[in-house]
Amino acid sequence: MSDPGPVPLLEYPSWHDEGGAPTPATPAWGTGGAGTAGSSTNLLTTDQATTLFDNMKALTHVPFDFPDDGCYARAHEMYRKMQEQGIESGKAWNYGRDFESGSPTLTVTTSHHPDGSVSWRYHVAPVVWVQGADGSPTRMVIDPSVHDGPVSPEDWKKAQSDTESRLEFSDGKPFYKTPDALPDGTPTTPAVQYDNDYKKTEETLKEKAEERDERKANHPELFPDSSGSSDAGSSH
Repeated sequence: MSDPGPVPLLEYPSWHDEGGAPTPATPAWGTGGAGTAGSSTNLLTTDQATTLFDNMKALTHVPFDFPDDGCYARAHEMYRKMQEQGIESGKAWNYGRDFESGSPTLTVTTSHHPDGSVSWRYHVAPVVWVQGADGSPTRMVIDPSVHDGPVSPEDWKKAQSDTESRLEFSDGKPFYKTPDALPDGTPTTPAVQYDNDYKKTEETLKEKAEERDERKANHPELFPDSSGSSDAGSSH
C-alpha cells in the first residue's frame, strides 16, 4: 500500500481522545452501555457487527474490489460513514516488517487482480468494539477488501502473510500514520496526516474506482459480479 498524497503533517494526537463523536440518532446500535456505540463502553453485538460490515460493503462508491492501493481512503470513508450511523470506530494498522525500507511484504490473495494477489507496505481498516462470547470487549476489523465478514485483528493480520508485521491501533481520525515503534520495538514519534474535510478521501476513491473500471474493461473475467462489490473470501 503506497502512502497517500500530500496532506499536512500534524502533531501526533492522543489515541484516547473520545471527544467530538456524534450522538447516535437511534438506539439501534450498541448494547446499552455508556458512550457511543462501537466503543469499549457500549459494545456492538456480533449481529450488529455483521450488519455494519454489510452496510460498509454496500458502499458502491468505495472500490473494495480494487485492493491494490487506497486502503487509507477506504478506511477513512468507512470511518465517516460509521460516524453518520452513530458508531465510533478506530483503525487497525498493520505495518510490514520492511515498512521503513519501502518493501511491500504484506500479501493477500484476491480474485480481482490478474496475478491473484497484491502486496503492500502497510494496510489499514476500521475497527470497532464488539461483545465477545463471554461478554467481554473484543475488537473486530471491518475490511471488505480482504474478508467477507468482521474478523479479529489477529486473523486480519495473519491474512496478510507477514509473521513479523506490526499490528497497531489508533482512533479513527488519522488518514495516514507511520508506526508507533521500530521493528525492534523502539518507540518512535509517528508522522500523522489528517483529511478532516474528506477531500483527499473522495479524490482517492474516485481515482481508484477509475483504475478498477479500467481493469474491469481489460479483464472482465476478474469481475463476475457486475455490482462491483468485493467477493474476497476469508481464506487468505
